[in-house]
Amino acid sequence: MKQTETLKKILDSFEPYPNLRLMLFSKSWGELEEAILEFCKEREYQLLVYKIGEFETPKEVKTKSFNPKQPKYNQQGRLYNYIFIHYLPESLESLSKKIFSSIANGGRVYLLLELSDSWEEIEIFEKNNYVSINKIELDNKSCYTTAKKMHGWGS
Repeated sequence: MKQTETLKKILDSFEPYPNLRLMLFSKSWGELEEAILEFCKEREYQLLVYKIGEFETPKEVKTKSFNPKQPKYNQQGRLYNYIFIHYLPESLESLSKKIFSSIANGGRVYLLLELSDSWEEIEIFEKNNYVSINKIELDNKSCYTTAKKMHGWGS
């Protein structure tokens, strides 16, 4: 419950620009995913969900099957303002490189992790040209590691 409340605060902090686009990578559909969907519906924002495995989603959700060998996750480039990753990929480095071209300049990535003292994901994001990296505690067991794509940094 506290996770969802904290996520809603994060979502409410987003600048209220029209036509924001969010991308979500997830292995299941639960309270956090539902909170993101409700946020998008209320503000008429677009949401694309990459499904890792098979699970049910609400009918109005646009979904694609996740393929880790796919070279990138958005063919048009730089369309998404926020990307949420609700699973731990086999290679965070590979995924962070692939989504870099999908994120608008100034866009942000939110990686859901168990709360720990590990900073490995921060080093991976830094290595791949993300900045302003920090952790946001959701509850006493989990956090988002956030990273921002800056204009003119990286490729």
